[in-house]
Order: sequence, then C-alpha cells, then structure tokens
Amino acid sequence: MSMSSTGMSRRRFLKVFGATGASLVVGIYLGGCDEVEETTSTTGGTAATLRSTTTTLVAGTLAPNIFLRVAADGAVTVTAFRSEMGQGIRTAIAMILAEELDANWSDVSIEQAPADARFGDQITGGSESVSTIYSMLREAGAATRWMLVEAAARRWDVRHEDCSTVAGAVVHPDGLQTLQYGALAGSASLIEPPGSDDVDLKDPA
Repeated sequence: MSMSSTGMSRRRFLKVFGATGASLVVGIYLGGCDEVEETTSTTGGTAATLRSTTTTLVAGTLAPNIFLRVAADGAVTVTAFRSEMGQGIRTAIAMILAEELDANWSDVSIEQAPADARFGDQITGGSESVSTIYSMLREAGAATRWMLVEAAARRWDVRHEDCSTVAGAVVHPDGLQTLQYGALAGSASLIEPPGSDDVDLKDPA
C-alpha cells in the first residue's frame, strides 16, 4: 500500500511516526523470577535496605549497602542501578565504588539492578546518573573499605588508623603483612557500618 493511497503525505508520515517512536517506552520487571532476602543496615547514618538476588548471601560475604558486595574469594560485585545505553554508566558506577574501596579492578564485576524502589529513581537520561549519586557512591565504597580495615586491625590487634589499603588488600602497619579483602569479608560483615563522620574519602588529587 502506498502512502498516496492512504491519503497521508510523506511529511505527515514522518511527523506522526517520529512522534510516536520517540514517546514509546516499555519497561517490564518479572518479580517472580528471582528470590530475594531483605535486611536493613545503616550506612552513613542513613538506613538502607539490602537486597540480594539469591535466597541468602553466601557465607563470608560482606554486603554493607545496596551498591556492592565483597565475596570470600575476593570478588567485588557492583550493582548498576541505572541502565547502560552506550553512555558507559555501568563502568562509571563501578569505577567510583572501586576507587574508594581500593579494590583490585580485575576482581570487579557488574550486575544490573532489578526494577526496585529501593534503588530510588532508576530513570536513565539527562546525564544525571553520576552527578546525582556521585557522593553517595564514594561514601558507600569508603564505608566498605573502613569495615575491611577494621576487621584486619582487630585481627592483628593494631590501630585502625595505622593500617592502609592497596589493590584489594589491607596492609599491616609494619608494611610487610597483608590480608586480602576476601579473607576479611566474613569478619567485616559482623562489624557495624561506620557513620559518615568516621569515613575518610580519598583526596581528589
């Protein structure tokens, strides 16, 4: 069927279908396809609900907030709460968290968050994903690092502030001993997350 036989000009066709194509957005979430466990934790003085995509977290896993978790094997999983549409947001979110966590980048993987109100506004658009949650991501990574350092300090019986971190490990004050994040994840998960005043973010320089 030609456009002329329908009484619709080419210009009219482009205007109509261009408008409808730009406004059609379909989002589907099949909530019954995954099992979840919900627990409440506190990070930076703000209550947050943790959400696991399995029935229970694997033993020895540190999951202090909704953005990341550290497994006993050292794997760091970052949850991307916005959609990847070619703008690199999954990588950006992971890099911000990994930098403050001082994670080994080769240990980091990314999983997409489900459609869930716990992640707040999950709309992707307007170049706002990083700018609106940049500080929260940094604090989440730094708080997780703090918990891992605290676990190591208690194990070594040394002061927290005398320890340091590098590439997925906590370094003893003597500079010779190290403990990998995976080896500390279980004990760190038993530590109360720090308040925002206890967390030191990295110097931007």
